Order: sequence, then structure tokens, then C-alpha cells
Amino acid sequence: MMTTNEIAGSVLDGLSKLIEKAPEGDSSGSPVQEPSRPRYVLESSGWGDRYTEEIELHGAEWLAAFETAKPIIASGGIIAMVGDRGPGKTQMAAELARLGEWKPDKKQFTRGDGLVVHHGKTALYRRAMDIFIELAHVRKNHVKSSEKEVLDKLGDVGLLVIDEFQEKPETEFTARAISNMIDKRYASKRPTIIIANLKRNELFASLGASVVNRARENGKSIEFNWPSYRTQP
Repeated sequence: MMTTNEIAGSVLDGLSKLIEKAPEGDSSGSPVQEPSRPRYVLESSGWGDRYTEEIELHGAEWLAAFETAKPIIASGGIIAMVGDRGPGKTQMAAELARLGEWKPDKKQFTRGDGLVVHHGKTALYRRAMDIFIELAHVRKNHVKSSEKEVLDKLGDVGLLVIDEFQEKPETEFTARAISNMIDKRYASKRPTIIIANLKRNELFASLGASVVNRARENGKSIEFNWPSYRTQP
């Protein structure tokens, strides 16, 4: 028959084992859950389903270029991604956006009493042609939103990705609009990614001297000259 001390020791031993097996929790006894990471690659910001979910990244050349691009985005620079279709240009833009390592949006959200609540943090994806269709629409129809409001939105978001740049109209107005918008983003240290199915010299000719100079000051052009990213193992 167990003594009182032996019974007490057995109970304590059992409690210790239960405590070791129990999940960590707060004072209420509920398990502590890891805070969810903010999501920036969203359909509401223009991204398609293909890019909203995380995938396994692969390809030595692709990964090396990705590492090169990270600090440029974090410092508010300009990345130009050029090359044929398929080697993962838009995927890399999505992965850079997913990291969230860039400044918040310029626009502040305020309460009714005028106190600032917070800055948002948007990774906005737009195809070049869609931008200029929107600008042409407001010019033609004199709608409430103005060209300035359209360009201000593009200029103020934390990260702007302009895809299919080779499809933009080659007019004096579009060249001026792009130059002004990127100058504004550059001055506020908000990064811009420009993607084009072009050769480097072709994109630079389309961008114009002002934007190219900005990119050379704090930026990088990456030529995607490896096989299709979608078919790599």
C-alpha cells in the first residue's frame, strides 16, 4: 500500500507529464496561434489567380535574379524586366510584392475627426494598355475622375507593377504621363516594376531618357533569357 508521500509524488509526476504535453497558450488556456502574414498580392489590386497563391520557387538563374531585385525594391528603385514570354517575369514581380518590403502608400486613411488612422500598403498590378485606356476614357468622356486622379493613384501606391509595357501607345502624351508618374514615385522612394516582352534596348527606347536615367541611378534591368519558368522542374 502506497504511503501519503508516494501518492503525492505520483500525482505530481502525472501533472508534470500533462503540462509537458499541453500546447502553449495564453492565460485563458487557449492555444497561441501564429499571427497571419499580411497578403499583398490580391485580386482586388489587379493580380490574377495565377499569382495570388504562393508556389515553390525554383531555377538557379531565376532565384539569383530574384535576390538581386530584393534590395532594389526595398530601397524604392526601378526594376525593368525584359525578355520573351514565359521565363517568370510576372511571377518574380508577384514574389517581390509578396515580401512586402517596400514603403506604405502615400495616401493616409483618416477618421471623421481628422486623426490619421494608418497608411495602407498596396502592391498594384496594371497592364500598360489598361492604364492608357482608362486615361483615354476620362479624357474623352469628361467623367468625374480626372487624368490627374488616375495618375496620382498610380504614383501613390507602395509598389506599382506595369506589365506588358510593349503594348502601350507610342504617343507624346503616354511618354509624358509615364515619365511624370515614375519621377514622382522615384522622388518618394516608392518602387516600380516595368515588365516588357522586349529586348533591353527596345524597352529603354520606349521609356525615354528621363526614366532610363532614374533606373540607372537606383535600379536594375534584368534580362530573362532562360527557358520557360512554367516548364522548369
